[in-house]
Amino acid sequence: MTDRLKHLQPISFRAQLAALFLFMAFLLGGMILGFFKYQQDQLLHTSMQRQAEVVARLAVQDVARMVYLDDPDVASDIAERLRGIPEILEAGFFGPDGQQLLRLPPTYLPARRLDPDRRTHHSGWGAIGSGPPGLLQPALNVAQQKAQNLFFLMVGGSLVLGLLFGLFLDRSFIARLAELSQAIRHAASQEDYSQRLDVHRMDEIGTARAQFNKLLERVEQQTETLRYQALHDPLTGLYNRHRMLLELDKLLRRRPAQGYHAVCYLDLDRFKVVNDTCGHSAGDELLQQLSNELLGYVSRHPAYRLGRLGDDEFLVLARDKPAQDIARFLANIKRLVENLHFRYLEREFPIGISIGCILIKDEPTTAIEVIGAADGACYRAKRLQHGGAITLRLGDQQVQDHKQNMDWVSRIYTALENNSFRLHLQPIVAPRETAPYRHFEVLLRLQTDTGLIGPDHFIPVAERFGLSPRLDLWVIEAVVTQLYENPAFLDRLELLAVNLSGLTVTDPHNRHAIDTLLKAFPIPPEKLCFEITETAVISEMEQAVQFIDFFRRRGIRFALDDFGSGMASFGYLQHLEVDILKIDGSFIRPLRQDPILEEMTRAMVRIGHITGKRIVAEQVEDGETAALLQAMEVDYLQGYHFARPAPFEQFIGQKQAGSPSSSVG
Repeated sequence: MTDRLKHLQPISFRAQLAALFLFMAFLLGGMILGFFKYQQDQLLHTSMQRQAEVVARLAVQDVARMVYLDDPDVASDIAERLRGIPEILEAGFFGPDGQQLLRLPPTYLPARRLDPDRRTHHSGWGAIGSGPPGLLQPALNVAQQKAQNLFFLMVGGSLVLGLLFGLFLDRSFIARLAELSQAIRHAASQEDYSQRLDVHRMDEIGTARAQFNKLLERVEQQTETLRYQALHDPLTGLYNRHRMLLELDKLLRRRPAQGYHAVCYLDLDRFKVVNDTCGHSAGDELLQQLSNELLGYVSRHPAYRLGRLGDDEFLVLARDKPAQDIARFLANIKRLVENLHFRYLEREFPIGISIGCILIKDEPTTAIEVIGAADGACYRAKRLQHGGAITLRLGDQQVQDHKQNMDWVSRIYTALENNSFRLHLQPIVAPRETAPYRHFEVLLRLQTDTGLIGPDHFIPVAERFGLSPRLDLWVIEAVVTQLYENPAFLDRLELLAVNLSGLTVTDPHNRHAIDTLLKAFPIPPEKLCFEITETAVISEMEQAVQFIDFFRRRGIRFALDDFGSGMASFGYLQHLEVDILKIDGSFIRPLRQDPILEEMTRAMVRIGHITGKRIVAEQVEDGETAALLQAMEVDYLQGYHFARPAPFEQFIGQKQAGSPSSSVG
């Protein structure tokens, strides 16, 4: 029943007011009619009563004389008098005992033609007796008829005037109000703010209509502003990510007729240098200048669309173009960017761009998937080719590799939520050390249903997509928890090395998070060592130096991992205050077969010792190499020749180990 009532259309105010007006008119007319009828009846009754009394007073003495004197002439006199009253048709007189004393039949009185509409009224008087003489009053009937006619005329006139007044009221008030109500409903339901109402009179309704027009105008302007902001980038005025995804969805629904659709991911090179050198205002100005240049060029090619995804990343969509035209277009884009000589505060910055382009023919795909593939191609162009453009098809192996990387991103998130990572330790031994293992490096593994997965599968993906800080924080929390809960292992531990990514080291927020963890688990800080790589911190040297200084003052030691691989390692030693140098395994594995590598290793060991640092050689896999490194006076050795990585818990339960130097000699 409730649902049925919801579908009923409400009665309009206009109809309600009309019904109310008609009801009041009929009610008023009925009241007037009843009042007039009551007044006529009272008037007629009073008139008849008075006439009867007059007639009685005139005839009573004669009737008494006729009765008491028994004079028949009196009856003749009475009859003559009654004949003089034309309204009397017949008369009868009765005594107190009901005996008829005198009756004057119609045949006795003068003949009169009766009007069938006339009414006969009876009244009595009681001087001698009482009796109802029959009186017909045509004058009263005529007066009554005139009064009724006048009444109906007045009621009809009132209804006509009321109808005319209702029409006037409807036209001047209700219709305008109804139009305003309809306009409000239309604006609310259809979201059409372009309508306007005519304002002829500035009365209350006219003022309301005028204000309604102003309100719609303001809402229309604000709606257009919001619609523009929802689809455009506020800084550059280009299409934003949301609008580009809508455009790409439309593009993917159409199969190219003769060429390809293309999704091109653009990433500026050296944009961070501008931001770090001159601040974000300079970066914003660069993005605005570049966007104007790009938009000016792209707008001359109707088959292309340009938008900004965020930061220094842009997206270009091409519709149904040959591959050669797309390549030529991208080459012009690259040349335009490189020719942009950006100057800020009398300084000039060279700007480059990396482009990843995905050509689409009829492959089934989605907007998110193809943008991800273009992003992967752009990443390859930036990291592997140091700029330029890479154009791929969705079926190419590089695209499939990127798709697998994206799958790994999801797996990393899931593993963090489900606590599926495991800690392994690999011993780092001193050549002449005879005690149990006391120096370890922490390595990360992923536990799956099919076994353990090494870090080579997921660490590069985590670094590529910014997940490495989350992994590092998970590792640090797991490490300090194990050490805090196992004081016996902590007592015999000399140093535990934990690898940190460049994103962790260069972000001040991570510095605060790590410090909070160390305060929550009070372990001796000198037993922890953070390993960083020179390639990870080269782009953010200042932040890296601050990170190292912050934790060194708290007692934590640092190691420079993969030392020598960056070909500029010696220059960084004067900037990075580290305690340990770990020579990269690419020098150690072929050490015995390459005299040049042997001499370079000797130089690194010698310079490390001169600067007061301890030396660790990685990836030592045989005894001859271990002996050679021992002869170079390397402080620590690490590799499969001594021990493979094993679960953290295995070393916690280890009571005694064989001499790690037995294989070194």
